[in-house]
Amino acid sequence: MKVFFALVALLVTACLPPQASAQTIQTYNVSRGALSGTFQQIGFYYSVNADCSPQPRATVRIATPPAHGWFYIEPVAGYPNFPANNQRYQCNTRQVPGTGVVYRSQDGYLGADTGTVEVLFASGLLQQVRFDILVR
Repeated sequence: MKVFFALVALLVTACLPPQASAQTIQTYNVSRGALSGTFQQIGFYYSVNADCSPQPRATVRIATPPAHGWFYIEPVAGYPNFPANNQRYQCNTRQVPGTGVVYRSQDGYLGADTGTVEVLFASGLLQQVRFDILVR
């Protein structure tokens, strides 16, 4: 009888929606500029240990593509940007591996564009980043 109740509880739990909430996903709005028809890196996501050694690259996927251009996701190296009160501040002086988000508008397009990416770090931290891009 206990097995039956455990099985019913398991089936009911499996049918419930995931308990993900707004607190489990960090959401950011980022404003960037880009020149029409050119490639512009608009995001750089990285993870490093306190000794500046790299952690695995973040996984970035396009959640909502821009209406007037394209996002490209690529492995890149760049300089981190830790604040002075962060123990990793000294890492800002050297390049680290990461994942870049590059934007390119349609040729000749001028105006506003918007797109969203999701970033999953090796630690399990999940971010949703909405890019508001002004194309000139």
